[in-house]
Amino acid sequence: MLGVIRKYILTKVLDKFFSKVRIWYYKLRGEKPPEVKRKERIEKLEKNLEKKENRLDERDKIERKLIEMTKRKEEKLGKKKEKLNVVREDLTVKERFIEAVERRGVSRKELIRKYTNKIPIIIINYHKNQPKGWLKEILEEKYDAVGLSGGGKIIPPDRVPKKILNKELTLDKWLEKCVYEGKDDRKSIIVHATLADLRNITWKKDFPSQTNTIEEQINVDHYLSNDFYKMEEVTNSIEHIEKGDIGFLASKYLTKQELKKIHNNQHKIERKLGNPNIKELSNEKIESDLVRILDDHVEDPDNVAEGIIFQAKLCSSILFEKEEPYVELKEKTADGD
Repeated sequence: MLGVIRKYILTKVLDKFFSKVRIWYYKLRGEKPPEVKRKERIEKLEKNLEKKENRLDERDKIERKLIEMTKRKEEKLGKKKEKLNVVREDLTVKERFIEAVERRGVSRKELIRKYTNKIPIIIINYHKNQPKGWLKEILEEKYDAVGLSGGGKIIPPDRVPKKILNKELTLDKWLEKCVYEGKDDRKSIIVHATLADLRNITWKKDFPSQTNTIEEQINVDHYLSNDFYKMEEVTNSIEHIEKGDIGFLASKYLTKQELKKIHNNQHKIERKLGNPNIKELSNEKIESDLVRILDDHVEDPDNVAEGIIFQAKLCSSILFEKEEPYVELKEKTADGD
């Protein structure tokens, strides 16, 4: 047993001795032992790996930020494109007739000024009402009132009460009887309520803005009857439309960009079609030619071609039969209100 212990101790002492001798040997030679070199190499590799991992993490972060920025930009561009590419399907026939007149240098304001009939509107400017929102609710639900930039409401011409126009009711009595309805709990500060003729009101818009002028707030179908088509400025445009104004007939089904492109190439398109008039454009046999020729100018030529034919039929019925079968002036005016 003692022999085994002595042998173990001797082995440990010798190992320690030779280990020191080995270290002195490498020190004398100015070198590092292989195991030290190996350890340092491993440590160096680990540090390099850590640096690379950190760099990769930074790159991942940068890439994620770039992807997020790209997505945000794409979303913004998408929204802008959506705004630009909104097909103007809500435009009525009268709105498009006005656009046609404007393209020939006659402003919307001039048309309204020269309109033979009165265009009565009620402008109400108010501040604070209790219970909250009651006045806005009454004016919108009962009289189809539209908002006025800067505050207040406009009651459009076809909703102005007949009794006010006939002078059976003053504005004061109308407010008390038909708006406040004799209810003591309704409170408000009405800055002014005015009955005016739109023809005598002016407006101006020098900057592109979402803020609408008084005229832009009121749909033309609220105040223009079919007498509108007899105005000289409109009849001049009608003569051009009768000859087959492709831009006018297609405008309801085009984006603003497409409409601009059609206007720029209109004479060329009409010439390729053989310069058809509005009656010829109302014939469904022309549809295939329309699709083929419009294919270079619009995204959905089939839909636009179909729309042109429909609008040609509609406008023909208005221009030649003096009727407006699809787009009628609303007659919602209440007797008492």
